[in-house]
Amino acid sequence: PAYMVPAAFVALERLPLTTNGKLDRRALPAPEQGQVAHQGELIAPRTATEEQLVAIWSQLLGLEQVSVEDDFFVIGGHSLLAMRLAMQLRERFSIEFSLRNVFEASTLAGMARMVDEFLAGNITSATVSDERAWYEDAVLDPAIGAGDLQLSAHYQLSSCTGIFLTGATGFLGAHLLFELLQQTRATIYCLVRADSMEQGRRRLYRQLNAYQLWQETIDASRIVPVPGDLGSPLFGLSVQEFYQLAGQVQMIYHNGASVNIVAPYPVLRDANVLGTQEVLRLACTASLKPVHYVSTISVLATSDTDEETLIGEQVSLDAQREYMMTGYAQSKWNAEKLVQQALERGIPVCIYRPGRISGHTSTGVWNPDDYLCRIIRGCIQLGCVPDVKEYIDMTPVDYLSQAIVHLSQHAAIPGKVFHLFNPVPATLTELVAYARSFGYQLERPPYNEWRARVQQAIQEMPEHAFAPILTFFPETQTSEEESTTGLHTMFMATNTRAGLADMTPYPSINEQLIHVYLSFLLQKGLLPSPSLIGHE
Repeated sequence: PAYMVPAAFVALERLPLTTNGKLDRRALPAPEQGQVAHQGELIAPRTATEEQLVAIWSQLLGLEQVSVEDDFFVIGGHSLLAMRLAMQLRERFSIEFSLRNVFEASTLAGMARMVDEFLAGNITSATVSDERAWYEDAVLDPAIGAGDLQLSAHYQLSSCTGIFLTGATGFLGAHLLFELLQQTRATIYCLVRADSMEQGRRRLYRQLNAYQLWQETIDASRIVPVPGDLGSPLFGLSVQEFYQLAGQVQMIYHNGASVNIVAPYPVLRDANVLGTQEVLRLACTASLKPVHYVSTISVLATSDTDEETLIGEQVSLDAQREYMMTGYAQSKWNAEKLVQQALERGIPVCIYRPGRISGHTSTGVWNPDDYLCRIIRGCIQLGCVPDVKEYIDMTPVDYLSQAIVHLSQHAAIPGKVFHLFNPVPATLTELVAYARSFGYQLERPPYNEWRARVQQAIQEMPEHAFAPILTFFPETQTSEEESTTGLHTMFMATNTRAGLADMTPYPSINEQLIHVYLSFLLQKGLLPSPSLIGHE
């Protein structure tokens, strides 16, 4: 009922959160043993596979009863439990059931059907369960286009009075908000998932504080929350509210997205693809507005792509499976295609493709759930790093946000693309040396031995940092695979180098920076003390 919604938000505000604003499940009270949490009418298993899954789910979730129509993530499952579920299904049925499959078939009945399909040989680990052409979504609404609209007189960043920013509560988004507050005089309208402006304001301030960005000199009146939903038509605003917003802003920074490297494309479609379409709709409502779209380097499926060309035409689905294993990359690929079409229809757009984003250079603040951060945490928890030749790309978040705002002011010609990755990546050997100088005693076993240790550690400690990302590490690795080239030799960055020529150089990935990161993670309790690792 509608009257319950405020009470629900009051309860949500009291939940314990991590430094990146997500629910801290470890701080929640444990559920009562045997608590029944199924969604509705209890439907008994109808097949032998469903019977086995009911037993597995009940044991894993600590429930006495599970209905075959229950959704794993609704009745208490989360990413770590999903990883354990995938591992148990692989062992029980001797199939290559992945974490991604758990997201794709999240109900017990759907998961049982998928298991049966695996057993029948109809699908394999390489099979996409939904064979629909996901790239067919990359068609921009015909109503979106510049038409006869003209750019506002204040479309330049130095003179604009209103900026629309999406994703301001995220890691990069909060830093973009900070930089826009520092480098402009504009009011920043921030789309935020909230029930009211006051709740949206609290969320924004909480994130700025969590990332140690809030300063007393910031004029809080310049931060205006826009309660809404990126994945809803018109962001969930009324037509009148949408038109009012369009009249208040002269520039758009679209950084918002649902970032989940294990979720399949359908889960991410609304926020990442349709959300981008609504941003482009805003760009040609009331007046024409430049759009600065933050994408990802992972949309690129070839090793010779430069910045002068946008992403190419759709290649075969097999090729996409090889280069784009994640639904996240697929959703960002589609979003870029929409941006391309908007450019062809006269909307001024620029694309920024970051590589791996790392923590702040001074404070070390990092998103602990970030893929690279999890690898660092996981290896230190494990006490070993695989003996492979690997280049590690890191762009500190403060430098990246400064670079995006700088490029948008000085080098942003419509249609330009910028590749933002570290031109001098560190080697894995160098990172190990820096961690050792911090006090961590790290071994360097062969990859296959290291992978086995990771899997064993996850079985013993389900909350291990590697648990949600283990599926991205192949079970075996040949000697040919152990020599990689790194991003610095894969993609050209001519536009970026020219545009950043008058900025300070890219931060070096050196011992000092890694020690700053390790100190932050240690302070937050995300790493064991060096004195407890590698010693009897």
